[in-house]
Amino acid sequence: MRGQTYVDYAWPPALASFTNATGSPYSVALAAALALFLIMTVAMNGTLWNAQLGGNFYNLFPHNLL
Repeated sequence: MRGQTYVDYAWPPALASFTNATGSPYSVALAAALALFLIMTVAMNGTLWNAQLGGNFYNLFPHNLL
C-alpha cells in the first residue's frame, strides 16, 4: 500500500517509476551527487588537497559550498 502511494504522489511524476526501483538507480544518483559535489569543490578551491588545513574542516569544504 505504501509503495503505491509513493508512486501515486511522486513529484515530478516522471520519477514515479524510480520509487519502485531497487538499489542500482539509487547508487547511480548518489554517485552523481558526490561527483557534482567534488567538481564544485575543485572549481571553488582549485584542488581537493589544500596544504594549509590546520585541522579546519572548512578549509577543505568552505561553508558556502556546503
